[in-house]
Amino acid sequence: MKIAYYLVHDLTRNDGVVKKIKSQISEWENLGVEVKVFAISGFCENSIIDANIYGFSGFISSRIRPNHHLLSDIDEFKPDLVYLRYDTVTANILYLAKKYKLICELNTIDRDEAKLFFKSNIDLKSTFRLLAFYLLRNKFFLQMAGLVSVTQEILNHQSIRKFQIPQVCIPNSIQTAKYPTLKAIDSSQQRIGLFFMGTPDQPWQGFDILENLASELPEFDFHVVGLMKPSFANVYFHGFLSMEKYLPIMKSCHVCIGTLALFRKKMTEACPLKIREYVAYGFPIIIGYKESMFEDHSHLPEWALEIDPENPSINSIREFCLSMRDKIVSHEEAFPLIDSGILEKKRVDFFSQVIKK
Repeated sequence: MKIAYYLVHDLTRNDGVVKKIKSQISEWENLGVEVKVFAISGFCENSIIDANIYGFSGFISSRIRPNHHLLSDIDEFKPDLVYLRYDTVTANILYLAKKYKLICELNTIDRDEAKLFFKSNIDLKSTFRLLAFYLLRNKFFLQMAGLVSVTQEILNHQSIRKFQIPQVCIPNSIQTAKYPTLKAIDSSQQRIGLFFMGTPDQPWQGFDILENLASELPEFDFHVVGLMKPSFANVYFHGFLSMEKYLPIMKSCHVCIGTLALFRKKMTEACPLKIREYVAYGFPIIIGYKESMFEDHSHLPEWALEIDPENPSINSIREFCLSMRDKIVSHEEAFPLIDSGILEKKRVDFFSQVIKK
């Protein structure tokens, strides 16, 4: 089986998306799949992924004009199917759909996210983007031969369920063997530290909710990576950092916090890669949504606390952090829930089903 992995993303960021793709490719190759990455990125230095890189010519131009160099390279590769992360319909996708079966990975309810972005920055440009999104959305999904979603909630949403396309739910996963246990018991630390990492300009991250929690829990220190602003009281902002620079900060903490405002996207379920990394590194977690790694949300493991971010119980959070101060999540506990070796086999099996149709 030969898979062409197509995406539009800055691969040099080596962010969660890039790390996920690297993990996926490694597992697919272990299963005998030949994979090549074709990325519209604009940059090619220092990426952890070996990929064919093509320049980004602008939001509009890159969508209405086919990238003949990219398409020619994919044709030369002769894939059995093309796998892509969700994007708006483009000339490249329309060309590929005529020649190959396309499978799209869905990581969010795209319609609700588009509305949220628009409301957070209403101007002429964002209005045009939202209009283009609605005009072209159906055309995009009609090009797909299969859908892979990271949560069942996404597939069950009426705006996606209406498309009669073969689909499967496969939560995000990581290669746990590549994540050494980072958390260590340090009796010299007097204050409990909590670690939070997110991307600015994404309202569902919940930076504001985190600050509110910090004000209610002055006895704890909150370390925030991804957002740069003046630190205050017990909240320390570190801005965007590479993995090499944020891991020492994480190591100094005791508990990691996940996404806190998913409800702003009108979603309740998610499976962020950062949560999987926290657990693989040995950290207990606090989350503000239903985490896909858990099948029974009424009986979570002791090292996971699910809160209502709109009305959080401060006492529950305080008690959890105190009890988890010295708790180290073992790989034996984490492996069945987050390891990619198990979940990527399911994805490759789905590829085979789509190819045979």
